[in-house]
Amino acid sequence: STWLILTLAPLSILALGVALGAALGPQLFPTVSWFPYVQLALLITYLNVIPGVFLALVQARQQATTYVALSLANAVLSGIGLGVPVVCGLGVAAGLWGQAIAAAIVALFAHWSLFRFCRPLPRSFWDPEQVSGALRLCLPYLPYSLCMWLLNISDRWVLARYVTLAELGIYSLAYSLGMSRLSVGSSLSSAFTPLYLERADDPEFRGQLPRLLATYTLAPTLVAL
Repeated sequence: STWLILTLAPLSILALGVALGAALGPQLFPTVSWFPYVQLALLITYLNVIPGVFLALVQARQQATTYVALSLANAVLSGIGLGVPVVCGLGVAAGLWGQAIAAAIVALFAHWSLFRFCRPLPRSFWDPEQVSGALRLCLPYLPYSLCMWLLNISDRWVLARYVTLAELGIYSLAYSLGMSRLSVGSSLSSAFTPLYLERADDPEFRGQLPRLLATYTLAPTLVAL
């Protein structure tokens, strides 16, 4: 039921945004066409929801390698989807379509993996206890998530008033490449944190800390270089 709700709830928000976009788009984004630019951005945001659910499951199961690999694959595919069209001079719209296709590939893989994990499927997809627990956990995070989302797009929102869309596309490509280093660091941190919290008091685990810290330090450094 949690998987179904996390899939359908953002879809309803996306549908509402598309419905209201024609009226509110010109006021919110006066220099950017609502279609296809803002609509594609909303679609990409929605497609990134399910991979986040699968990553949370992998993190809870302490599968650090899978967590890091999927996070890197998502970042790389997104960079390629945006970068190749922009570098080839196909324009920002083509870059957004590339990002949407990359996000759809990762989302399909996450859906397939979640389906395999949930088998055999329950007779009822609605579990009030699970839904109540999920809402108590996620609702306090909504203001934080919204603020982080606004922070991530605010620079491009301002720049769109002063530069062309082609120049903004190049900036977005450079921004995505720079974020790849952050993705590596945050992926390693999220993957290793549950393992550390569970075994922090184990004397034998302390001998593994130098190797984990070396991996956590070297991997982002190599990506940055």
